[in-house]
This record gives sequence, C-alpha cells and structure tokens, in this order.
Amino acid sequence: MRKILKVLGGLVIVMSLVACGEEDNVAEQVKSVETTADTLKEGENGYAGTNSILGVGKDDSNLKLITKYAGANNQTELQAMLAEGKAVLVDEGMPITLIERGVLSAKIKLTETGDVGWVPSEVISQDKPE
Repeated sequence: MRKILKVLGGLVIVMSLVACGEEDNVAEQVKSVETTADTLKEGENGYAGTNSILGVGKDDSNLKLITKYAGANNQTELQAMLAEGKAVLVDEGMPITLIERGVLSAKIKLTETGDVGWVPSEVISQDKPE
C-alpha cells in the first residue's frame, strides 16, 4: 500500500502541473522528455527509472484513469484496477522495451511479464538506476 501511495504521489505531481497549464513547468517537462528521447528510441530496451503504475491497454485510457484516481486519492478504485489487470506496478530498474513515445506518456512492454501499456514519459530510462 505504501508503495502504491509513493508511486501515485509522483503521478499526481506530474499530471497536476500539466493540468494547471503552468507553461514553464510543461516546457521543462518537454525539454526533459526530449533529452531522454535522444538516448532511448522507440524499439529500444531500457529500464523503469522510477516506481510507477502501468496503465495496461492499447491506448492510454487506463493511465488516465489511474491519474484521475490518484488525484482523488481513491485507493479502492486503484486496487480494483490492479486486481482486474488494468494496471500493473512497475518497479524502478525493471527492464522495458519502448514501443511509442509521447510528450506526456510512453507505451512500453515489461520485458519480464510481457505486459504492454502506458506510463508517464519520465518513467523510462536508457540506463538502469543504481
């Protein structure tokens, strides 16, 4: 439960900056994503740079639900998504394959489990965290 709360806290901060329309913060995020994108390209293997939650699915709709529930601190719905397989916990350092990269989210495949879905873009990393 603590791990979920810690992960959700990071998601809420990122998504709230974007939702509030703080242009400077969004510009910093885009710059950060562009820098990381230069090192990890679509189709390449990398790692989860932080703990997160994967919104499982072909589109980012489950990630959007995760973000909404995290913002409302709705642990019941988040637990339900995990139980239903609509979300999967991603541990820092977990091997991934980058499938598609957007400014705010990235579609990845978890190498160990084969789960495919969406995480915030800043989660992915070319280098394994220490």
